[in-house]
Amino acid sequence: MTNESARDDDRAMFEAWGFDLAADVAPVAIWFGEHDLMVPSTHGRWLSSHVPMATASYFANDGHVSLVSEHRGELAVALADPTYAGASPVNE
Repeated sequence: MTNESARDDDRAMFEAWGFDLAADVAPVAIWFGEHDLMVPSTHGRWLSSHVPMATASYFANDGHVSLVSEHRGELAVALADPTYAGASPVNE
């Protein structure tokens, strides 16, 4: 990660993103795990509740990397099919 990329990531936490999350633009899949040390699961829950066309997939036993490595088949299906709606509901 370059210094510029890290700076952009930090700015994204505190500044407007330049678009309205509540705008119904396109379906969005939000995948997140409880054990993510880079992006807290609370962020996935927050995004899921603020993006009207979001479908959230919550993985209680996964983190940032294990979510991808353990669920790559499911991710491949989702990426290949723009109409994918197989995500599971967010469990509290």
